[in-house]
Order: sequence, then structure tokens, then C-alpha cells
Amino acid sequence: MPSIVLVLGWKLMGPAGAFPGLSSGFAGGIVALVSILRLKERAASVAAALVPFAFTVVYLVAELIVGSSGAAPWPSVR
Repeated sequence: MPSIVLVLGWKLMGPAGAFPGLSSGFAGGIVALVSILRLKERAASVAAALVPFAFTVVYLVAELIVGSSGAAPWPSVR
């Protein structure tokens, strides 16, 4: 499940609205990975930064594999 910023941004403004959530999740994860791998950091806050990174990566991979047609994923109820 992606972050609330990503979901709300995507629904309100499309890809441009989701960009802040995607970029902050991805950048935070990259910084966390660098600090874990190079600086041998063991703080819980650094490990917690990997959670949004994982959501971002999973979301991007799912979008690349499945794609979005722009249609609602559920049938319309009349």
C-alpha cells in the first residue's frame, strides 16, 4: 500500500501530484541505503526510512508491469 501522499496526489493531480511522494520516498531510501552500507549506521530511524522506499519501488515496478489505463478499477454502480 503506497503512502497517503502518493495516493492523494495521484488522484488529485495525476503524475505531477504524485511526484513529491515518489521523490521523497525514493531519495530517503537512497540516503538510508548509503548510510547503512557505507557508514555502517544501525539506528532504527535509518531502517525506518527504508519503508517508504520499499513502497515507492513496489509501486513503480507495479506501474511498469501493469500500467494504468486511467479507468476506474471497479465497475460503475448505477
